[in-house]
Formats: sequence, C-alpha cells, structure tokens
Amino acid sequence: MPIVATTTQSGYRSRSKRRASTRLAPSDKWRIVRQGADVISSARTLYCVVREAAIASLIERLQSQLAEAQNLGDEARALSERQLLPGSTKLVLSQLPRDVTLAEAAARVADAFNLLHGGKFNSVVRRAGSVTFQIDDRDFPFAVDDQNTVLSVMEETLLFAHAILVLVAPEPASRGLQSVALRRENSKPSVPFDTLTEVRLGSALYGLTYDAQLANQIVDRPPREDLTFEAVVRTQIKILREMTGGFAQFPDLVSAAIRRGETSQDRVADELGMSSATLRRKLSEFGVNFRTLLAEVMLERADALLSTSIPLDDLAARLGFSDVRSFNRAYRARRGVTPAVARKRANG
Repeated sequence: MPIVATTTQSGYRSRSKRRASTRLAPSDKWRIVRQGADVISSARTLYCVVREAAIASLIERLQSQLAEAQNLGDEARALSERQLLPGSTKLVLSQLPRDVTLAEAAARVADAFNLLHGGKFNSVVRRAGSVTFQIDDRDFPFAVDDQNTVLSVMEETLLFAHAILVLVAPEPASRGLQSVALRRENSKPSVPFDTLTEVRLGSALYGLTYDAQLANQIVDRPPREDLTFEAVVRTQIKILREMTGGFAQFPDLVSAAIRRGETSQDRVADELGMSSATLRRKLSEFGVNFRTLLAEVMLERADALLSTSIPLDDLAARLGFSDVRSFNRAYRARRGVTPAVARKRANG
C-alpha cells in the first residue's frame, strides 16, 4: 500500500509540475497580446499601403487617358470596335435639360451611348426604393480579347458612368449610391468600389444602384461647357482620391468656390468663413496653394472653351489673363502644348 500510495502521489506531483510549467506569467500574456496587436496593425497598414498604391496607379492611368484619347482621336481609346470621336461625351451631356434628376440623366446618358455604340447595352431599371444604371456587355464589340482586360475595362467604365452622374448631380449620386454590381466572380476588382458602398460580385450585369428618393430630386446641372470628357475623367480621379482619404477635401472646397466665380483669395476665404492666412495654411497642409488651384480651374475651363470658335484673345480675357501670351505660357506649362495646338487636336 505505501508503495502504491507513494507512486500515486508521485504521479500527481508530476502532472502538477507539468501544468505549472505551461502557465504564463501575466507579463508574458500581455507581451503576446501586444505582439498580436502589432501584427494586426502591421497587416492593416500593409493593406492600406497596397490599396493606396493600387488607387495611385489607377489615377495615373486615368490621367494618361486624356492624352491617349486625344492622340487616338477616340474617347473609347481603341477598346471598342466603334470609335467615339472627340467631343462625344460632351455631345451626350449637352443634351441634358437644365433642371434634371439623376434618374432622368442616367436614362438619357444610357440611350445616347447606346446610339453611339450601336446596341442596347445600357439601361435604367426603376424599382421600389432604387434606380439602377445597368450595363450588359455580353455582346459589346470589344476590340480586346483578354478576359481580365475586359473585366477591368468594364469596371473602369462603371466608374466613368458614376463620375458622369456625380458631375451632373453631385449630392444624389455621391450620397445615394447603394450598391455596385460586377460580373467578376472572385478576384479583386480593378476599382475599389467597396470603399464607397456594397459590392456584389458574380452578377449577371454591371450595375450602379442609387436611392430612389435622392435619384428623383431635381438638381441644377452645371453649365454645358463644364460637361466634357475631360471633366468626367477628372471627376473619376477626384472620387479615387477621396477613397484614400488623402488629397481633396479642403482644396476641393476652394476649387468649387473658384468655379462659382470667386477668383480672389480673400473672397474665397470669406465665403468659407476664415481669414486668408488660415486658408493659405490649410491649403499648405495639402501641399497646394491658391494660385495653383486657380490656374487649374481656369485651365479646365480653357479645355472646354478650346472646342469652340472663340478667338484665343477673347478666350484669354474671359479666363482672366492679361493677354494671350500669358495664357499661352500658363497653358503650355501645365498641358505641355499651346492652346492653339490643343484646339487643333480637339477639333480634329
């Protein structure tokens, strides 16, 4: 009995020692928790860096599309077998009435691009509580065969369509976007729509779904000269920049005030409820200044006006330049060509 008892006690002691050896001191537990938190934080940081890099790459691609479309004389950039001549987007948007709803604008844009592309690829579907801009690309005359390229092209086309509606009806389109439907089944989309709204992969058709109440609000569309292919591409870039949470917010408020006709820094500062010094400081935090934003807005307007027959002297005066030489210098510094060359390209 004593031997058995001793053996049993020894066994208990042994198991107790093993259990004790696996216990962690409180300081070790917290160290592991902190290490886990650091790993999660690093993963999140890496995810953000990778996403922002992808968005930056897409922005660069969109910026190059302006020159590419001009050089090719094709706003579809040779991705469709049917050429979209320069000015096609402007022609479509110029037909929109002054007072328009997002739903009506979407329907008119869908019909107009169907005519240009030669098929019923775009449509607008109204349901209880929603309005959806749909794209059926299954019979579209693509000039490319690679399926991954087609998927990316269509996702960027959906961003282009959303940008058109944001340009025409900013608040209803931005606030009202409920979901995005993509045909891609499982791989990562080329446009990170999930930063804007719900994304539905593996859909039969591409789609942008908006809240019906917002989509049926009447808005005052921008002036026709501001509704251009270039303006839509810049709106795409603005949407992408806002996805990163970086550039845009305050500088965009300043640019919007300039577009409304406030070209004085003091007047813009007053409109935004701050001093000129505060406005300069806030812009410097984004790495820009008032003169840069003013020049960019003026050149955006110049891009639109160069498609008209207005003499360059009159155009320069309308944009606030002292003479046509100043306009030439400013335009060439930012666009790489003179206004005369840009006009020739725009008019074919």
